[in-house]
Amino acid sequence: MHETLILRLPAFGSDEPIPWLVWHKSQQELIASGELSSVAELSQLKDKAARCEVIVALPGQDVFMTKVTLPAGAKRHLQRIIPYALEEELASDIDELHFAWPDAKGTELPVAVVAKERMNDWLNVLTNAGIDSAYWVPDCFLLPHQQDNWQAMTLANSVIVRTGEWQGFTIEKDQFAQLAPSFAAEQENPTEIIHYGSLNWPQAPAPLSAADIEVPFTIAVQSIATGKGINLRQGAYRSQRAKRSVDLPWRALATAASVLFVLAVLLNGVRYWQLDSQREVLKTQAEQLYRDAFPGQTRIVNLKVQLQRQLESLGLGSGDEASVLAVLQQLVPAFKSQPDLQLELLRFQNNELRLQATAKSFSQFEAFQQAAKAEGLSIETGSMSNRGDQVSGSLTVDLAGQGAQS
Repeated sequence: MHETLILRLPAFGSDEPIPWLVWHKSQQELIASGELSSVAELSQLKDKAARCEVIVALPGQDVFMTKVTLPAGAKRHLQRIIPYALEEELASDIDELHFAWPDAKGTELPVAVVAKERMNDWLNVLTNAGIDSAYWVPDCFLLPHQQDNWQAMTLANSVIVRTGEWQGFTIEKDQFAQLAPSFAAEQENPTEIIHYGSLNWPQAPAPLSAADIEVPFTIAVQSIATGKGINLRQGAYRSQRAKRSVDLPWRALATAASVLFVLAVLLNGVRYWQLDSQREVLKTQAEQLYRDAFPGQTRIVNLKVQLQRQLESLGLGSGDEASVLAVLQQLVPAFKSQPDLQLELLRFQNNELRLQATAKSFSQFEAFQQAAKAEGLSIETGSMSNRGDQVSGSLTVDLAGQGAQS
């Protein structure tokens, strides 16, 4: 999708307006923006949401940001460890809370905590409006992170402040002057506070500096693009659309990789040897691989052009597909060695190929990782958790590291 819809939901129990914008990623420009008076008007964005990638920002008043220091070797059991590690500092029963965290390295893990009741309320509100989003983020991540500086923005009736890479707070505008000092006291003082749009902050803990930006809310586009956020749609709240949509594309991409390699051989054959008989055989094989990858495509006029269009529809830019498809080709032996490992999500971002998968045991992830490394790939496992009789986990292939090895 070339367009992104970003909207911020109001704090629970408030009649706060809902700001939104639509951004065109390829043209890097604002397409439309506005403000809904209440959640009752959310359905007005239904048509826009249908053609866009939808990012939903949840109000910081209802999201508790904290962190957990993990013991060595604990990352495989985060689903069980994190709630109990935070139990003493939370006022609510941990069974009534939803916990989310990023795929971050190190022993100190940032965690976002939300009441399941709030998650269910937001899910119902969006579903009733006909809006489906696989990415919900605490609203402090609408602002960029800059070392030693805080970022702030007044949005609707709230003031949002990002105080660190994984920290921030949100306060109602009419209570901000009164409550901000106590929230700020919990953070290390910055050298500067950069604000987008107007901001009234009496006795701010650092000098205020106004950013030169025409539409303040558009800073959210830049911030979201960095990938430094916590997606709250994890575990039981993971988007069902995300699970369905990626089941076919990874197979199609892997097969498409084979098509590209066959095409490369074909082109070399035509260019250097001009062997008509081999060319026809290779052409037939390439067309059959294309039909296997994309069953709905029966008529082939220009194989190379049609394949390029299919790759673009799967989210790969013109500069990415060669390296991504080459990595997918290298992953084929690893998938064959572990047939019980099922891929649920595949995402290319920041020169990394991220895979979310399920298997019957932790050892199958380890065996998959070793098989991938045997193919020369730089691959690391991320968070792991038990899901009934299955294990869910993430794997990250560093394409930059792969390039360095090759």
